[in-house]
Amino acid sequence: MQIKIKKVINLKTKIKAILFDIGGPIDSEILNDKLLKLHFIEEFSKYNITINDHEIENCLERLITNFDKNIYSSLCENFSNNNEHIQKSVYNNILLRSKERDLIRKAPEISDEVIGVLKQLSKDYKLGVVANQTLDALKLLKNTGINKYFDNFEVSDSIGLEKPDKRIFLYVMDILKVSAEECIMIGDRIDNDIIPANQLNIFSVRIKTGRFSYQNPRNVSEKPKYEINNLLELKNIL
Repeated sequence: MQIKIKKVINLKTKIKAILFDIGGPIDSEILNDKLLKLHFIEEFSKYNITINDHEIENCLERLITNFDKNIYSSLCENFSNNNEHIQKSVYNNILLRSKERDLIRKAPEISDEVIGVLKQLSKDYKLGVVANQTLDALKLLKNTGINKYFDNFEVSDSIGLEKPDKRIFLYVMDILKVSAEECIMIGDRIDNDIIPANQLNIFSVRIKTGRFSYQNPRNVSEKPKYEINNLLELKNIL
């Protein structure tokens, strides 16, 4: 059920900055997710363990629904037949193969629609990034040129903090010179994006894309202030 706000609320009068997660709101990661499944299948096959796309997706759905802290490590545990060596080996290799996935993708999966929205928003608001990403991912993102629309374009590895740590939000807000009440946070994860935003009194917007749409709020404090299916729907509140 979509969460809506009353029309009498005019966010445009008080919002000065919009904070974005990367994976989901900006980078669709559709091909990345397909490659990730393939790599899990390949890594487990080295130990004569056969799994398929459907089994992986079912496991991920269960882990995400239960707000697992490290879904890929837990997925490895699930399929490793209680063998700690296999679990650690597969998990480490999955992490190591992230560069391989980036090479195959060639660039983050950013649609023209998303670029258009960022371009338009940058005319009226300060834009910032609050995302758990590597330095390699940051370089690839900058290669797309979208950083020109942002007033702050750093990620967890360049800042030294990771979501859901609220300090990463505070760091970006300090750079942008805005208060929490003057911000919107757009993310796809309840645990990493919505909960810390709500705790800081940032207006939280959840974009329901990708597999993290499996998550559902467990209580009132985890509910976003608004939900969208794509960035174009931001026009309904701005």
